[in-house]
Amino acid sequence: MLQASEGQIWEGMRGMQCHQQEAGETFRPITLNHLSVVNVRNPGNDIIISQDNTTQQARALDATRAQLQEQQTAAEADAAVCSRTIHIQIRGHWMNVNVDLHSLRVALGFPQ
Repeated sequence: MLQASEGQIWEGMRGMQCHQQEAGETFRPITLNHLSVVNVRNPGNDIIISQDNTTQQARALDATRAQLQEQQTAAEADAAVCSRTIHIQIRGHWMNVNVDLHSLRVALGFPQ
């Protein structure tokens, strides 16, 4: 198997991006990087979209990464909905405090 230099990998990446545009395919970052290296190591004019285990693993990692990003985005949105800043006076000083809405409702005796 041939070794690929950094410059060759970048060149392979550009080739894969052109292939994506022409073929209408979309590869996520890990898969794109893997396929770029595969194509640099196998010189020729045709782009190879291998279906080997490593490609399948790269696709699985990309899918997991996308799912984690979606979960993080949803969690951040939930956190924004679940907390608010209130203006209260403590020992004679007014200050802004972030509070969890659920905890505040419990403390005030409101229904959940």
